[in-house]
Amino acid sequence: MWRSGAPSETSASTFRRLLARRIIAVYSRRGATVVEFDGDPTVRDESIAAGRTYRPITHAADLAGLDTVEQVDLVVLRWPRPQPLARPRPVDGAVADLFRALHLVITPDGFAVLIVEQRPTQPAPAEVVHLTGLIPEAHAGGMNYLQHVLAITAPVGLTADSADPTRSAANLHGSPTALHLLVFVVRAGHRD
Repeated sequence: MWRSGAPSETSASTFRRLLARRIIAVYSRRGATVVEFDGDPTVRDESIAAGRTYRPITHAADLAGLDTVEQVDLVVLRWPRPQPLARPRPVDGAVADLFRALHLVITPDGFAVLIVEQRPTQPAPAEVVHLTGLIPEAHAGGMNYLQHVLAITAPVGLTADSADPTRSAANLHGSPTALHLLVFVVRAGHRD
């Protein structure tokens, strides 16, 4: 579990910035490339500040040339993907294909970090069961599961919209922000 900040000092945007900084520091090396599939300016800014090259992939055309990048230590992407490709359907192998593609561009001993926001409508145990289903898909795609990190911040207090009676009791009391990070690795010597 990664915990960030006290209630009075950690807003959602600060939490995301600190989380991006930590992911980059832990899972990449200075001078290496961080590839990110969502065009997130926070990941871009933190990558550059940490001395990494940032490569956004927001369109299929952006994939061209990734094979010429010398050292991709880290790929960051949000899960589930907004495209139909990313919906877990083991029958058609689309998720394993995604991991195969990641495996091809990531340097040996490099990482893929899937950032999964816990949905308020989805109970945590069901969400975790869904996430564990990604592990065999990653393995089928040539990547190894490394760890599941729960990144959490203390409650940030009430906000202006917290007077809305339709919000849950947990949210009314400033529930913590929680993101699941699933980390996968390409082990050295295991490139196809």
